[in-house]
Amino acid sequence: MRLLFWLIAAPIVFGAASFAVSNRHSVEIFIWPIPGTWDAPLYIVALGMLGVGFVLGAAMTWLSAVGPRLRAGGAARRISALEQELALKEQTETETSAEASSVKAASLPVPSPQGGSAKPGPAAT
Repeated sequence: MRLLFWLIAAPIVFGAASFAVSNRHSVEIFIWPIPGTWDAPLYIVALGMLGVGFVLGAAMTWLSAVGPRLRAGGAARRISALEQELALKEQTETETSAEASSVKAASLPVPSPQGGSAKPGPAAT
């Protein structure tokens, strides 16, 4: 992946540096609604426009992903709430089954110490 980055980035950097060295002539910049002009080297104007385009493109990409990021956050919150609800349900089921087994154990017949017939436990009366 790093090799691919350098295979793409190196020619771009070399081209930009070459362009900047070759185009140091001054150009006059005039923007219609703004009065006045500005003299700047051509490479600053060209590389500045490339930079502005990069920043605007990155901003548009980031803004286009806001909706999916918000939906993903909402889904994550919903999943968390459902997991908490499931854990609470499992906890109450465990407590209920433990309580039922203790009631069942209390109602089992208790053997008589003399070896006679079994009598029901105290919970059965």
